[in-house]
Amino acid sequence: MKNISFLVAIGAVLFLSSCEKDVQQDFSPSFDGEMSTLVAPEGFDWKTHQDVKFEFQSSRSGLLEIRNGEGVSIHKAFLSSNSKLEIDLGLAAKHSKVKVIFMGEELELPVRGGTVVHNF
Repeated sequence: MKNISFLVAIGAVLFLSSCEKDVQQDFSPSFDGEMSTLVAPEGFDWKTHQDVKFEFQSSRSGLLEIRNGEGVSIHKAFLSSNSKLEIDLGLAAKHSKVKVIFMGEELELPVRGGTVVHNF
């Protein structure tokens, strides 16, 4: 009985000592002006997102994978032989090229005008 009481007491001490009060930090932005006073370099592109339409065709059937410019897989689909596959995806504006993998073939395709078209 003493052992159980001792273990409960140790557990209670550990439980209560592990609690900490959250420290509240005040955050105030340093920008005191208005958005109209913000100055950006000439030709600065404010876009962070682009809508891209992908169109693929092949005489073979297989799994198709689309990766962004950093190599991260963003879409997988099955491409049927002799049919057109159309996919609409959102892509970060910083990516001007995508990687497409189909039937073991890896291609780097440019994104032009929001469209990527390729026939395998």
